[in-house]
This record gives sequence, structure tokens and C-alpha cells, in this order.
Amino acid sequence: MFPQLLTKALIVSGVGGLLCLDRVVLQAMISRPVVAGTLVGLCGGDAYTGLYIGAVIELLWLDRLPVGTYVPPNETIIAVAAAAAAVMAAPGKASHGLAAFSILVLVPAGFLTQAVDAWIVSSNDVLSKAAERDAAEADLKGIAGKHLFAIFRYAVVSAALILVLTLAGLALALTLYPALPPFAVRALTWGYYAFPLVGIAVALNTINHRGLIPVFSGAFLILVIVWEWLHGS
Repeated sequence: MFPQLLTKALIVSGVGGLLCLDRVVLQAMISRPVVAGTLVGLCGGDAYTGLYIGAVIELLWLDRLPVGTYVPPNETIIAVAAAAAAVMAAPGKASHGLAAFSILVLVPAGFLTQAVDAWIVSSNDVLSKAAERDAAEADLKGIAGKHLFAIFRYAVVSAALILVLTLAGLALALTLYPALPPFAVRALTWGYYAFPLVGIAVALNTINHRGLIPVFSGAFLILVIVWEWLHGS
């Protein structure tokens, strides 16, 4: 069983590393947690859990924008790892409690992803200065090589982080979660329904125009109703 889970974790980390490139190269929004989490869940046969985890993480960090020198937590890595851990721990359909558990144990790792991304940004200064020297010497191949190396390094580091966090979350989901007492599982189940409310509060806090709040709330309510109807049918 472990070799199969390790193989799946390696595949997830590779796909996640490519998705993370969208944050710095493509910027086509496929790296957003709600998209990345859904893709991971879909690949694992449980798109619903992947969508839920991705949507919650999307809302929780919606106000963390890379403005100026601020480097936000890498929510893509957390969404991919949390969704993968939940889906792999319970093939077919993860329980509400397990989904909430995966979020709780992996969201704190956002500080780690933030530190790693900050290190990558600072280390890119060295490549930038080297590229400036290449430009002074009209070395186009050298400039291109440094750009490609920066992209490759970001993908590899992101994939490695996803692998480590996925395996850590999976280990906790397979060992710690089943050992939890019934009251703790019930609390996690309640948390499953409370997390979106916290995320919505964060999202509403980012809306400066008060007239948009009813529109946002109405659209969210309609989407939830439609999704639950489709999921139930």
C-alpha cells in the first residue's frame, strides 16, 4: 500500500509543481486553490472534497496579496497538499471531518511556504545581477539560461514542498485521525461547515465597495445551492 501512496504523492507533487509555475510565469489563474484543489480531487476520484478544500483555502487567504515587497503564503501548495492528503487517505469520498482535519493540520504550513518563497525571491537577485552582466556582454544565451533556471528551480522547490507536506498530512490522516475520540470527530465535522463562514468573512473584509457585498453573497448562495443540488442528484 505504501509504494502506491508514495507513487501517487510523487505524481501529485509533480503536477502541483507545474501548477505553481502559473503564479510566476503564466498567471492564467489555474494555480488558484479552488482550481488546483479541484484538479487534485478530480484526479483522485473525489472532486467534491478537492473543491471544498480549495475553496476554503482560497477564501482564507483571499486578502493576502503580493503587494510591494510582501510575499504571501503559497496557498497553491497548501491546497494541493491538503486535497491530496484527504483524497488519498479516503479513496472515493473523504468524510467531512477528514476534510476539515486535512485543512487544520496543513494550513499552518503556510508560514513555511511563505519563508521558502521569500528565499526564492531574494535568491533571484543573484540571478538578476548575473543576467545584467550577461546583458553587458551581449550574452543572450546566458540571460535565457538564468531565466530558465529560475523557473526550473521554482517548480522543483514547489514540488518538493508539496511532496513533503502531502506525505506528512497523509501520515496524520491515516494514523492520528482514526485515533481521535468521537467528540473530536464531531467537532471537526462542525468545523467543516464553519470554515466557509470564516472564509466568507475574510472575503467580505476585502470588498471596499459596500454595494458589492449583497451581490457577492447572493452569487455565493446561488452557487452553493446549485452545487448541492448537482451533488445530491
